[in-house]
Amino acid sequence: MSLFELPEIGRYTGPKPQSTPPSYDADKAALNRDNGIERAEGGAEALKSHRAYEALKRVAERQQTFIVDDVQQEWGESFAEGRAMGAVTLRGIREGIIEGTNEYRPSARENCHKNPRRVFKSLIYKGGGE
Repeated sequence: MSLFELPEIGRYTGPKPQSTPPSYDADKAALNRDNGIERAEGGAEALKSHRAYEALKRVAERQQTFIVDDVQQEWGESFAEGRAMGAVTLRGIREGIIEGTNEYRPSARENCHKNPRRVFKSLIYKGGGE
């Protein structure tokens, strides 16, 4: 008997798993984003969020422009959920500390694989950095 004549043993023959097509609903995506930000701002991560925001303010006072990596390096901690930093930057925007630009820089964090990060402009820059 050749290799090509061997019976198929151990091959799954049950029903194929159902996959759902991806959803492209902008309103639901915005709602999911906002719910995630609310969860990140409250609960067990609230103290971390406060410390991250204080780091954001220090970086914004020292640098005219920066990316989130600069804030995380200043802060020296991380969130359990990596996207929670978005809540911190949105708070900075709401409170008039920073504003987003149309510029991007590659992340230097190893686990981010040089992904582009939005550049933020400080609205409270005092000098002494960049």
